[in-house]
Parts: sequence; C-alpha cells; structure tokens
Amino acid sequence: MFRKKPPTVENQSTPIAEIQTTMSKARATGLQEAVYYCYGSAVAGDLVELGTMSGFTARAIGEAMLALEAQYSYLPKKKLYLLDSFVGLPEPVAAPDLSSPHVKLGHWAAGGCKVLNRDDLFAMMTAILPAERFEIVEGWYNESVPTLPSTATFGFIHVDCDLYQSTIDALDPMFRRGQVTSGAVLCFDDWTCNRASSAFGEQRAFIELTERYDIRSSAWGYYTWSGARFIVHDYNGCPA
Repeated sequence: MFRKKPPTVENQSTPIAEIQTTMSKARATGLQEAVYYCYGSAVAGDLVELGTMSGFTARAIGEAMLALEAQYSYLPKKKLYLLDSFVGLPEPVAAPDLSSPHVKLGHWAAGGCKVLNRDDLFAMMTAILPAERFEIVEGWYNESVPTLPSTATFGFIHVDCDLYQSTIDALDPMFRRGQVTSGAVLCFDDWTCNRASSAFGEQRAFIELTERYDIRSSAWGYYTWSGARFIVHDYNGCPA
C-alpha cells in the first residue's frame, strides 16, 4: 500500500491575488451597504472618507451614491469629502502607537500607505461624480479636519486612519463640533489590526472618544477581516 503524496502549497492554496481580490470586493460591498443605509434610513449629513490611499474605497462610495441617486430621484444630493495627507502615514509619536504591534513590525511606518496623489484621485473621482459633488482636502487630520465647513454634518464616516493618534485627530473635531449626525455610520477599516486589541489604533481611539463625548452607539458587525461598523445614536453635542 502506497501513501499518497502529501498536498503541496502549490496545488492546495488559493492564489494570494485571488484572496486579495475577494477581500477588496468584501470591503467595497460593506462600504456601499453603509451608503445605502444612510440614504435608505434618512440619515442626515454628507459623507467623508479619512484616508484615501489607492482611491479604491472612495470610488466604491462614489459609485454607490451615484447609483442610488440615479434610481431614486427624490433622494437628497449628498457631498463626499475625501481627506488624505498624500504623503503617507505620519511619524508615530503617541504612546499607543509606539507600542502597537503594527508599528513595531514596520507595517505602519512614516510615509507608508502612500499610493495616489491629489491629482490622481481627482481624475479618478471625476470619472464617477461631478466635481462639485466631492471635495478633496489635503493635509494632516489635525490641520485639515478643522477646515471643513462648520455647518457641514456627516452621516457616513469611513475611518481608514490606521494609527491611534490619526484617528483621534480626525474624529475628535467632528464630535466636538457636533458634526456627526444621529444615526451616522462609522466604518473603521483597521478595527481588528494590532491583534484586535483595544489598547491600540482605531479601537483605542473610539473607546476614548466614546468616554469623552458619552457616545451611545450600536455595533453593526464586521465587513472585512479588519473592518467593523458602528451606528451612532447620540452623544454630548449631537445635533437634534
């Protein structure tokens, strides 16, 4: 009796490119579902993405907006704000970042995650949405987010900030100024990074912000291996 030849990586594994494509589709679907929720549940406010990288998710969001508004002409025309430094991640300086596994392993290093520049992103988005329907804001979040119109409110927030400090810099001004509407959906792209520990990254930042602003929210579940969604019900300073 002969033993069968053991399976090899080559004849058993799914090609990494196919896995990455599947995950990308799941990410796009999860974000588009959140866009549909905002329109379908009459959540007030515009849409904002914090961290654009390759523009893949910005495109997915824009396509969902366009499809919904084309099908339902009575829906309000919302605006999409796209924020990025366009020079990659900042230098990690906050204690929760310096001690995080992703930073220690070099996954999140200064200058990392830089793909498109501002002009590239603009060209990509104008193929989907009219230029007046979106706005690209360049700079670090602690400088760019406060420049958003004080009258602007947001019902959809895609948080692809990676680092703890970047997440604080991006979201704190929005909650402080009461720009996050009741029912708003927050999609955290890197929620389960850093061993899914609440001591680091976006998890640590949202926990602190929840305590700071007495945020009451509901978990909406995971939409990728790393992404999680939450619906904000109210908080100190929440607009009526």
